[in-house]
Amino acid sequence: MPSPPPESLMPVVVWVVSLYGLLFFAGLPLFFRFVAAEGLRGLVHPERMLWLKTRAWSPLDALG
Repeated sequence: MPSPPPESLMPVVVWVVSLYGLLFFAGLPLFFRFVAAEGLRGLVHPERMLWLKTRAWSPLDALG
């Protein structure tokens, strides 16, 4: 079992985790506002949407 980090490192860890959490939760409303305005089609280029509609996707496609 790993030993806990030293006491001097804990405040740094708390600050970093808090900062990332704040940035993530601050960005969520902006993302949903964009999706509400543009719809999911705004996230994907129209040519890519056509490719997605005409082809069944497989996890193996990610391998190339």
